[in-house]
Amino acid sequence: DATLSIVGSNPTARVRALASATVRVAANLSDDALQARYRQARVAAVPLRCGAGVKLKVVEALKEGLPLVTTPVGAQGLPGLAQVAGVCTDAASFADAVCALLLDDALWRQRCAAQLVYARERFSRSAFRRSLLTAVGRPPVRPARRSAAG
Repeated sequence: DATLSIVGSNPTARVRALASATVRVAANLSDDALQARYRQARVAAVPLRCGAGVKLKVVEALKEGLPLVTTPVGAQGLPGLAQVAGVCTDAASFADAVCALLLDDALWRQRCAAQLVYARERFSRSAFRRSLLTAVGRPPVRPARRSAAG
């Protein structure tokens, strides 16, 4: 009953040939169209096999709260990701992790919540500010609390 959407900028002819009633291939989506895809999806499968650094596709899924399954390459630069998302080393465990999220509502809800916290702690505006201040050698300053006048 599941449908797979393959979304990317320049799918190869081999990938485009996978299109069918249950496999949709989309290329060069606008930000709005990509957001719509995230809202329709139940799982973000990011089976990266190569690349370096933090992967935007992985961070986007985290920020959307969409349960994620990726590979060790997809998890590069994201310490602790395996505690909140599926990080799988082979095709069979990857498929099992995706299917578990499709079928297990409790696991799905738990991963949504955990990934949103993970993303907020690492990719929010305040996290960026803390990181930037630390990088330039200044300790992050906590905003002063306002008291109510009475």
